[in-house]
Amino acid sequence: MRIVKVLMALTFWLHTVKAQQLQQVVKDDLGRFIKLNRSPKRIISLSPSTTELLFAIGAGRSVVAVDDWSDYPPEVRRLPRVGPFMRPNIEAVVKHNPDLIVLASVVLPISEVEALEGKVRAPIFVMSPKRVIDITSAVERIGKLVGKYREAKSLANRMRSEIRRIKASQSKLKRKPSVFIEVSPPPSLMGVGINNFIDDAIGLAGGYNILRQLKPRSEFPTVSLEALMTLNPDVYILARHGRLNSAKAFSEVKGRVGFEQLKAVRTGRVYAIDADLIFRPGPRITLGIAELHRLLHGHK
Repeated sequence: MRIVKVLMALTFWLHTVKAQQLQQVVKDDLGRFIKLNRSPKRIISLSPSTTELLFAIGAGRSVVAVDDWSDYPPEVRRLPRVGPFMRPNIEAVVKHNPDLIVLASVVLPISEVEALEGKVRAPIFVMSPKRVIDITSAVERIGKLVGKYREAKSLANRMRSEIRRIKASQSKLKRKPSVFIEVSPPPSLMGVGINNFIDDAIGLAGGYNILRQLKPRSEFPTVSLEALMTLNPDVYILARHGRLNSAKAFSEVKGRVGFEQLKAVRTGRVYAIDADLIFRPGPRITLGIAELHRLLHGHK
């Protein structure tokens, strides 16, 4: 009888240990602890960057639906849509019965996240990176949460290695060229603000975000032509969704009234970059940094 009790106690202990091993508790970028008792099988991604991240670490098969803007990798296009990430269709989300929702946002407050959790009845992991290094950290934490930590750790290490390589290539630079990255064209000209992961990416690429001189409060401040003329950046880059030829970008900017006076236009240093590479805080951010470095410094 005593042996039976010992075996029962041992079995209970083994089940407890196994349950603890399966359970994952991870802190998101809002400081909230996300707890899962098992690896999620039905994930909804509400932002393009987290969709890319999940597929990059091998968790794509568990993704059952995505937001309207997710378009990479190509296989994502076959997945059901649940609306824009800031205002998803609650009924559509609930219909897919998710056991985890992930999204990236630098503006979504905790109150709205918690309200959304209450409506969809599923935990939400939020990425809200301020620097590029925060993105690599989120890759690892999401990987741990979805049972793909080894793959996520490997991806994060490759990203860090690429950043180190790009920084090492700048050791002999005498100065960082000033750059203005256009988010939207005139008449409501907007650029990349400061103290965010895109501003950090500019620095990692060996550039100086010219809007630092204005110290804007907004992530993407509106800039007047007069202010732009005063700043007069060395390099002017158009960030557009998809591919835009730099020759066409130069022609477009040069043709704007008053822009021909800019140093970047006069010296022919107007370029284009795929906005998805630098505006999405996901695994392709290192490709964006490498492309920025190429545009700022040639093939050095």
